[in-house]
Amino acid sequence: MDEVRPCYTGFVTLMVLVLLQITCRADDNYTNSTCFPSSCGNLRNISTPFRLTGDPENCGDKRYSLYCENNITVLYLFSRKYYVHEINYPLYTIRLADAGIQRDNCSSIPSYSLTSYDLNSPLFSTAYYRLKRNESLLGRNSLSTLTRIELTKLIIYLNCANPVTSHLYVNTAPCINATNTSSSSLKHSYVLVGGSTALQLRASCQIEQMFVTSNKAGMFDGGNNMSYVSVHNQLLHGFELSWLDAVRDPQNESRCYLDDSKQVHCVSLCSYNSEVDNHYYGVEAIEQCGEINTA
Repeated sequence: MDEVRPCYTGFVTLMVLVLLQITCRADDNYTNSTCFPSSCGNLRNISTPFRLTGDPENCGDKRYSLYCENNITVLYLFSRKYYVHEINYPLYTIRLADAGIQRDNCSSIPSYSLTSYDLNSPLFSTAYYRLKRNESLLGRNSLSTLTRIELTKLIIYLNCANPVTSHLYVNTAPCINATNTSSSSLKHSYVLVGGSTALQLRASCQIEQMFVTSNKAGMFDGGNNMSYVSVHNQLLHGFELSWLDAVRDPQNESRCYLDDSKQVHCVSLCSYNSEVDNHYYGVEAIEQCGEINTA
């Protein structure tokens, strides 16, 4: 008599198919939820919070959308067009240059007259904060220095009735001449580097336009031998903006800063006082106020 054997073949086959189906769906979900860096031109690592238009909907923050135009990364900020030259993720900064600046044309100037006040918004700031511990001077936990890092420097285009002799005033000739002004008496064109105090602005001069450039040390220090070509090169290099404050919890009044390890911390504004410009805060005050976790 033949032996009767249980028929497991169909059952095993069915289970294998079910498991394969589950695995495939899990892989599909993982792929859909994973965002890979995008690239455009020289930028090879465009990632959150930034995104290129056309990236998956769940990738990046649409408020930080970038465009790839003629293989150049572009940011439209306040309806103004800027080329994106660099994104520094460890420092939470992005370097932009006005699209109106032309590399081989020193007479070209930015398309938009602006100051640092025009660039501050909920998404970007012209400054950020760094916290450094003064361990060698005052002990490990006694005092820290909170420093405001200014990212931009103001440059002012002027037309003057009389020649000006000052290392702060850079003659724009022969790139730019004072021929486009409405006043025929303003025959001398200059750029005022790095400031706009009443003492620096001569009475015979009239402000034509204002722009910003990078405030990095050593990049734009002025000097008697500075030429306008170097000013134009700095405009080509662009300026930095920070998105550090945008990582904070919008439900809390807080300020974010980077520590020496470039880690982000956000603290309640109750740890700040009217002496914010002095930059000194006890570590205990920040800890008592309560640190807010960030992703």
